[in-house]
Amino acid sequence: MTADSATYLTTLHKQLNTAFNLAEIRTLCLNLNIDYESVAGEEKPSRIRELLLGLGRNGRLPELITLISQERPRLTWEAVPDDFQLPQSLASGNMTVPAESYHIYGDIVQGDKFSGDKIAGNKIETQTYIERQVIVQGIEISDLEQLPPELGEPPYKGLSYFTANDHEWFFGREKITAVLVNRLHDLSFLAVVGDSGSGKSSLVRAGVIPTMTRDVTLADGTVPPLGQWRVATLTPTARPLAKLATTLFPNDHAQQAILQEQATQNSHALHDALAAQSKPGHKLLLVVDQFEEIFTLCEKEEVRQAFINNLLTLAAESTDIKLIITLRADFYAQCLRYEGLRQLLKTSQEPLGAMSSQELA
Repeated sequence: MTADSATYLTTLHKQLNTAFNLAEIRTLCLNLNIDYESVAGEEKPSRIRELLLGLGRNGRLPELITLISQERPRLTWEAVPDDFQLPQSLASGNMTVPAESYHIYGDIVQGDKFSGDKIAGNKIETQTYIERQVIVQGIEISDLEQLPPELGEPPYKGLSYFTANDHEWFFGREKITAVLVNRLHDLSFLAVVGDSGSGKSSLVRAGVIPTMTRDVTLADGTVPPLGQWRVATLTPTARPLAKLATTLFPNDHAQQAILQEQATQNSHALHDALAAQSKPGHKLLLVVDQFEEIFTLCEKEEVRQAFINNLLTLAAESTDIKLIITLRADFYAQCLRYEGLRQLLKTSQEPLGAMSSQELA
């Protein structure tokens, strides 16, 4: 590791911390296809730190530079050095951000994620990254990052959630996938509710969606709802109506504009727009992932209300459309403020907990 690499990473951390608020960091993660909830840390500096380290490990820092250059074009963002190497340690006084514990990531003992508490025997109080020697199965290891990778394509997504393209690597959730898909036989709306990091996005994207679009038998021996399913997946972002319009009508700019304008006045706008373009035998599975973004990112209540009302009308009056939302449990109370959503949640939700030992086996 060169000193230039350490300086570059530290400078980039400071620039991001100054130029972006926490909501914007969440949006950056979304655009990078990274599950924001998997980025450790409570405060913005620690979130940014973990994001940078995760991207650095996977050689994706250039993607970040391209993205933030577009978001903040008036600022100067230095390109990633050609000889950049992720720092093994950071000198004292550089990236001084709060650290709950020192995390070491490595497929060392059954894929465990170690913390300083486990390895060193006591909590690490330092606010900077340091090198430490650890003993694993009698072998002294001073740099886990230098361990050779296993052969083949890595099945672990790191900070990212699993998608339909990762279906073959997605294991352990077969039973709950069957439960969700079977509920869609009778329901047009289903909310998957769970704590941050419980795997809601991966379950729906890599479990439910491939099952609905492929001719497969579920883990309980049943089959998914029949039909030729088109899948549309979105996260609300700060402009949920715009995101809804561009996702469902990607090549029809006129329809996008009409829907955004009419949706704030008419709760049937989305339903009518989709009905006008529907084809016999074709069905739609609409997934609104990270539904809590309508509370965390969308600032206009009238837009939030219009988004919810149009989705509820769609679920209530469309026979060939299934709507799934994923929701962080700590935003459940906000959903209860909306009468129609509250009534649906009474009978149309599925709680998701952490994976059990049987699922992990």
